[in-house]
Amino acid sequence: MQAGFTDGAAIGAGRRAAAALLPAVLLIACVGPVSGWLWPEFNWDMLAYIGIAQAWILQDPQTAHAAAYLDAARFAHAHGLEAAYNLLSHGSVYRQTLANDPEAFSEVLRFYRLRPLYEALVIAIGRAGGSFAAATIIISCVSVLAANLAVLWFAIARTGWRAGVVLSAAFALSPPIMTVAGYSTADALGTAFVTFAAIAWMRGWPLLGATILLVSVGARSDFAVTNLIVAAVLLAARLAGVWRVPAASLVLLALSYPLAHIIESVGGAYPFMVLYYNTFVAFLLHPAHPGALAIPPRRFISALYWGIVKGLANGAYAWPLIPALFIGARAWFAPPALFALAFIIALGLRIVVFPEPDIRLVAPIFAVVYVVFIQVRKEAVLF
Repeated sequence: MQAGFTDGAAIGAGRRAAAALLPAVLLIACVGPVSGWLWPEFNWDMLAYIGIAQAWILQDPQTAHAAAYLDAARFAHAHGLEAAYNLLSHGSVYRQTLANDPEAFSEVLRFYRLRPLYEALVIAIGRAGGSFAAATIIISCVSVLAANLAVLWFAIARTGWRAGVVLSAAFALSPPIMTVAGYSTADALGTAFVTFAAIAWMRGWPLLGATILLVSVGARSDFAVTNLIVAAVLLAARLAGVWRVPAASLVLLALSYPLAHIIESVGGAYPFMVLYYNTFVAFLLHPAHPGALAIPPRRFISALYWGIVKGLANGAYAWPLIPALFIGARAWFAPPALFALAFIIALGLRIVVFPEPDIRLVAPIFAVVYVVFIQVRKEAVLF
């Protein structure tokens, strides 16, 4: 009788402690989204997404071009970010040309017509709220909030309230997550998708996880490559008898490639060579007619070297690798570790073929590895 009373008291105390912690935990989950809204990072990509939205509504390219820059200028003025806006429109000769040349601006939009799901959200939220610029930030803030709450729920379910609060807070306040919360790009939305997918896989719902990863291609078409790598690693695990992954989940992951191809064909995407040249060699004011493009081997090596150096210097590449090392030490070749390994391989491939060290591009990889890190925190083999 005394033991039952003690157990009941302990459970009651645990519930009271959880209720007391809940406001603080939710506050931590909101830090990134709130800071992202108050101090947004004006990436040039925002102008492109606004331009796509305006072009969808306004048929005249010149009118759409003017409306895109006006929308961004109004948002910047409302948030005291005039200096940041001036950098977007006049920070270089290239940006000045795009700000004054509707034709060149329209051609550049094809670099960004690869995210139909994100663009649809920008259009829907922008039309409802009156500003496409604000919509790009709202999507990032809401996406990060959703990812934070999902990790909070997962961490508590896996490790209990005390450890779960600490683990979820570390995730919510990490530089990759804090960064994407204020970016006017599709990176936060993509991060939310892969976070949900990783949690589904770790919870033992592979079909749901694979479906989410497939849909994520609509937020960022380059996720198709990552999904194919995940499919290859999981297929190897299935053949080796390490993880009996449902064949249907592998089929869903493989469908990412044709889906991405359809998205790029409809959007009129440029070949990868044009994107690489425009990013690492020289800006193409008219990428639709670039002529012969040659990337000197020395320039490729130089871009790779400096991408790695800058990625290590700003911590972009370290963030997913730190939890990955813990996973490798605890789980070895268990299914969770293999799932994280697939995304680390994808990160390595991206660094080689597109060595852009921006930390926002690493956020989806970090999110997946962190979810796996929570999964293997206490046990070496969980499947």
